[in-house]
This record gives sequence, structure tokens and C-alpha cells, in this order.
Amino acid sequence: MDGASFGSAGRLQGYTVFPISSFYDGASAAFSNEMCVSATLTPSTVPKSAKYQSTAAEWNQVGWACLRFSMTDPQQYSYNYQVSATTGDGATFAATANGDLDGDGTLSTFTMNGQIVAAQDNSLLVSPNLNETNALE
Repeated sequence: MDGASFGSAGRLQGYTVFPISSFYDGASAAFSNEMCVSATLTPSTVPKSAKYQSTAAEWNQVGWACLRFSMTDPQQYSYNYQVSATTGDGATFAATANGDLDGDGTLSTFTMNGQIVAAQDNSLLVSPNLNETNALE
């Protein structure tokens, strides 16, 4: 289908950097690092001192699908992904895993953060450190 909404000569409108620039028309560098929308805590209750087998339906939400993230094996953590905005200078994300391995009600938390920085060609900068709180809980 050719037309203004699909670009010229069968090209898609959108990004210029991924996957192949010749496939796209009308791209904007401001959106070259658009982040996925937020995803809710999955599973919705943090597992306590036992592994939890999530279902495919629990991961079937826009945020997880965009990230291409799901768990098929039993897990000891709940996962969360939150963004302040999907594009623009200063937009941030936090990807978090919470667990209660010993079942005492105190959660362990592991977080990875990132931010879009306009001054660096709208690059998505990801923290080199994984923040840990109560790692052995």
C-alpha cells in the first residue's frame, strides 16, 4: 500500500536508525530512542519463599510486549518497568525486580535505570550499575 500515511514507494514512516534506514521515510532523530510504555508488576504479588509459575497471559500487556520480555520458567521475583515519558529529553525508565526469597516480608530490590539525553543526540543512556537493596532477602 502506497500513500502519505505509509511513506513513498512502499517505505514505512518512522525511525531512520533501526533496522535499515532505506525502509523508512519521514523519520525524526528526536524519536530515534523512543522507550516502551510502562508495564505493570508481573506477577502482581511478589512471590514469598517459593517459585511462582506465571502464565503467558500475565505478560500479555503492551509494555512487556514492546520490551519483548516475558518469563516462561518459574520465578522468584516480580518484575516492573516504569517510564516518565516514552520520548524527549530527560525521559527516564526504571526496570525493577522484587523478591522475598526467605519469606520474611522484607523485599529484595534490583533496579536498572536509564534516561534520554538530548545533548547526546537523544541517546538512551543506561546506568552501568544495577542498584541492589536487601539483595539476600
